[in-house]
Amino acid sequence: MKKVLCCLVLLFTSLCFAASTKITNKKNEFGGVTKTTYLSPSDAEYEKYTECSSYYDKNNVLIKSTIKFTKKITDEYGYAYQDAFYQNGVIVLFKMYMSKAGQQKYGITEIAEFVDEYENATELWYRNDKMAAKVDINSFT
Repeated sequence: MKKVLCCLVLLFTSLCFAASTKITNKKNEFGGVTKTTYLSPSDAEYEKYTECSSYYDKNNVLIKSTIKFTKKITDEYGYAYQDAFYQNGVIVLFKMYMSKAGQQKYGITEIAEFVDEYENATELWYRNDKMAAKVDINSFT
């Protein structure tokens, strides 16, 4: 799980800042615009992601990015989409949201991974509709 989240970081930036972005919301929940890139079958990452949205605040500062996974990834891993949250231009939190099938298979609705400025995990949480559980990060080493 940790490897999947870390690998996605590298792809997150390149996808979300592609040249062919469109403004999909002129005033989002953060007071700024939302820009979305829709991937096409000719894009190298199309097998993994269908779209990427970047959410800015009223000062045009990036607050959140969302990647929606392809059916292939959703079926294989149970992930529907992932959010990355930023503070001062640095990712501080990843949230992976499970598909309905992923929820049934794994018994969780989301995974939250807090990271430091080097994108090393500092906290890992699993959540379902009834509770949340914090996992000891050191248990993965």
